[in-house]
Amino acid sequence: MLKLRFRNNASLRPPKVILVGPPGSGRSTQSVIISEMFGLVKISMRDLLRKEIQTNPVNGRIISDCMNRGALVPDDIVNTLMQERLSKSDCSMRGWIIDGFPHS
Repeated sequence: MLKLRFRNNASLRPPKVILVGPPGSGRSTQSVIISEMFGLVKISMRDLLRKEIQTNPVNGRIISDCMNRGALVPDDIVNTLMQERLSKSDCSMRGWIIDGFPHS
């Protein structure tokens, strides 16, 4: 049997990155650049919420009401959306970069 030996002991797990910063700091711009450079899945909480508004009328009303008022979307909705997205196979295979979580 052939044994391969790596030069370093680095983990072979895909990267997991969370970008944080104040509004207008360039998180979205940097997440696009980093995801393209390293082949990571870009996950934007804003995009997940917009998709949920279109596909789920019950949660959609709650989300759009919060967004119109400038309030934060309830944690249970945000956490469920993020957990569902991170559990998909592309995230576990390629790694991910998150923009806009936990606040959106």
